[in-house]
Amino acid sequence: TVECVSPSVEVMTSVDVSVSVNGVDFIESVVQFQYQEVIEISSISPNSGPSFGGTEVVVLGANFVQTADLMCRIGVLEVPASFISSDEIRCTTPSMVIGTIEFSVSANGCDFSEPASFISSAAALILDGSPSLGAMSGGTMVTVTGSGFVDSSELSCMFGDTQALATRFVSATEIVCESPPHDSGLVSITLSSDGLVGGVA
Repeated sequence: TVECVSPSVEVMTSVDVSVSVNGVDFIESVVQFQYQEVIEISSISPNSGPSFGGTEVVVLGANFVQTADLMCRIGVLEVPASFISSDEIRCTTPSMVIGTIEFSVSANGCDFSEPASFISSAAALILDGSPSLGAMSGGTMVTVTGSGFVDSSELSCMFGDTQALATRFVSATEIVCESPPHDSGLVSITLSSDGLVGGVA
């Protein structure tokens, strides 16, 4: 086995790879190497999710290439990526440590992009919602208490199948949700930053 470090080139191209043991006589090449533009990440959405994984992340950027080795590296773990286009791929998060971790992309499993940041948090748990009743016209400010809440642009409350008029992060244990208009009846409140993570009646 021989390992070679590719030299730089000025344009994308395919080249033959040859090997020599004396610097003069080269073995006839049957291997080609393809140069590509460097992969860039412009955004990931959502940029946070539960540490147990399972969050589908949309990665936007440039120079993504559909290959068998297209992948995301999330922390120290690598997962396959689904190619959508040259500026979009998708990856599903694995089980991760809690905290802010690096998120990068590779088309060959060796060279990775400059990383974005992904926040891995403990699974949120909803314990209570108060008050437990409000007007059918909506507008009731409901304080939701629990644990593991994360401040995110994706944060939202759902009253049954209807999204709250507004959701405000207070702390890791408190969220305030404005109830939407709804027919009379009992609904569950669920909280999401990237998918359903908990609920109360």
